[in-house]
Amino acid sequence: MRGFLFDLDGTMYTDAGAVPGALEAIGALRSRGIPFRFVTNTTGVETHTPLRVFGGADILEIQHLVRQVVVAEDVAGFLAQVEKEGGPPEDRLRTLILAFVHMIIDELRGTALTMDLSALSPRLLKKVIAKRDRFDRGIRRILREGMASGAFAPGDPKLLTFAILGAINWITRWFDPRGPARSEEIGRVFADYLLAGLRA
Repeated sequence: MRGFLFDLDGTMYTDAGAVPGALEAIGALRSRGIPFRFVTNTTGVETHTPLRVFGGADILEIQHLVRQVVVAEDVAGFLAQVEKEGGPPEDRLRTLILAFVHMIIDELRGTALTMDLSALSPRLLKKVIAKRDRFDRGIRRILREGMASGAFAPGDPKLLTFAILGAINWITRWFDPRGPARSEEIGRVFADYLLAGLRA
């Protein structure tokens, strides 16, 4: 046995999310020095590249791709939970900011949720984007509620949502896991700062 070839869609992930044990299996191969490659012939890739091959050196790219599928599910589920529990707009937004910072740092390992997802199948890509957009719309709803109640100053909910999510996604540009700040502290500081800028 000289090495392994792994398909992406259906092997590393499915429409339901990451295949259990897939990342662990790849990690085990790499730790033992066993060569492997990832291939896909889905129509989600560029037409001039019908077959995309990822080398073993690019395992982090594959890991981030699979994690994004999982995190998109988690983000949408967490939003639904927060909306179900209710509470003041400021408390709900703080909870979502803290959760998103945690996911960016601890789940995506410092990779923005807007990473290129072209290797996903069209059906799975549509599903991931829909869940990501649902989270975006949920933030906007909370902002509108806060403005209507007087908790937040008047503003454009769409632009403010871009500012909030953009600030959190930018963590990936400077975060160093070797640094002193952990995700809990970063989340608290970001939540305090962003909410302070929204208050009436």
